[in-house]
Amino acid sequence: MRIPHAARNHPGIGSSDTEVPLWPAVLIVVLAVLPLPKGVSYGLSVYLLFLAAITWAASGEKMERSLLRVVLPFGLVIVIGLLGGIGADRYLYLKDAWWVSNAAVSVCLGYVLYRCMPELARGLKAFVIAGTLLGLLHLAQFALHPELLSMNAGAIRERIGFGPIPSALAFTILCAYFGRWSEHLKMPRWIALACLAICLAAVISSFSRQLLMLSVIGALAAAGVFARREWLRFGLIALVLGMSLALLRLSVDIDTGKFQDSFLGKLARIPEELGIGDYSDRASIVANYRGYETSRALETYTSGTPVQVLLGQGFGKQLDLDLFIALGWGDTGERERIHFAPILHNGYAYLLFKAGPISLVMVAYALAWLYVTGRRKAGGGPNQPLRAPGRILQAVA
Repeated sequence: MRIPHAARNHPGIGSSDTEVPLWPAVLIVVLAVLPLPKGVSYGLSVYLLFLAAITWAASGEKMERSLLRVVLPFGLVIVIGLLGGIGADRYLYLKDAWWVSNAAVSVCLGYVLYRCMPELARGLKAFVIAGTLLGLLHLAQFALHPELLSMNAGAIRERIGFGPIPSALAFTILCAYFGRWSEHLKMPRWIALACLAICLAAVISSFSRQLLMLSVIGALAAAGVFARREWLRFGLIALVLGMSLALLRLSVDIDTGKFQDSFLGKLARIPEELGIGDYSDRASIVANYRGYETSRALETYTSGTPVQVLLGQGFGKQLDLDLFIALGWGDTGERERIHFAPILHNGYAYLLFKAGPISLVMVAYALAWLYVTGRRKAGGGPNQPLRAPGRILQAVA
């Protein structure tokens, strides 16, 4: 990407003599921390992008090609989904378009905020502050409700949610600049260490496999594991993880109901829960719902017409689960029994079901381009200012 003039002299820490506004950093924290309805935060983002588009059109400046490489693939997925779903329920139809466009809107908003505030240290520090605040809010639940400490992982997540994803991102950023926080993030060492401890504690106490995975990937990327020879290192990591999972499964009884509700039990049951197997009874479906959901998506997808196999079922199409299951939360606070799943846990199965294999290729291209862009900078020396941002981008991709 072309670096704005104000940041060209200091590409790593983004400091310059040019005055930069503070509001982009504040907006990052606000959007991450405040419990705004998803529609409100999305609408605010679109509004800011609309103002930015007007400014860009008036300036006569050319569109960044690098930005288009990330955004256009999602735009193509949206076009395919909209065309394939003509005639579907309007709410579900537009909801799918909103769901897919979230990624493109987030990338565009991040680009606009950087152009408005080309100071990398301030922007990254905003993400750290947001992740730390959310981590504190998560940990505060244990102080307010000490009885949580005696519950298993499943019960804790039912009470206080799945944990703050921004804390995993903040943890990644702090790891990438480990020991150099004062210079590159403008954060005193003791504050950065406190933020790192809070974010790590929030991730661990979330008992979330997703947050654990994101944090491990972030730490590995920050350490430069993916900066070079990553395919060899990917293989070694996969081997270590596979052996660890096998040893865990050998040491415990994964069929014990009490153990299944624990965090170690959930880790041990990943193959059963995510893999596609024989769902002969309701109990096996409930215990392995994510795999069942994926199997239903693949079965429905392959049973479509040749056009649907190429372009998917279209936006607005709901997945028939072939049974009623208590999944989402209703307005009364109780679990709602549903027969159709508009959104899937498996995002790739969702894309395949809604917009066909072309959508998978488009999203894979966008993610691969981001990864390669980060990799070009990730292998530099310790004094290279864009080494840490490159590794963070690798982790995110």
